[in-house]
Amino acid sequence: MSTKIPKAIIIIVGGIITSVLCNTHIDITVVDYDTDSGDEEDFKEIPQSDGSIEPAYVYKGEVLEVNPLKVTEILESLKIQ
Repeated sequence: MSTKIPKAIIIIVGGIITSVLCNTHIDITVVDYDTDSGDEEDFKEIPQSDGSIEPAYVYKGEVLEVNPLKVTEILESLKIQ
């Protein structure tokens, strides 16, 4: 597997992103529109393609783990290149 192309694996448990594994450092932003149980002061306004604005939680890099060996192991076990 080439490490020249950034690769990421997104781990979701129960509909929640629990981690993002990467083979190199990348900038990542996760936008979560499920705001039912959150506090309004934690929301960001995200522009939509129809011109409207939707509130969302925005996580910048908090779920990122740079772990090239684990990414390779998982992708090879799935035969995804």
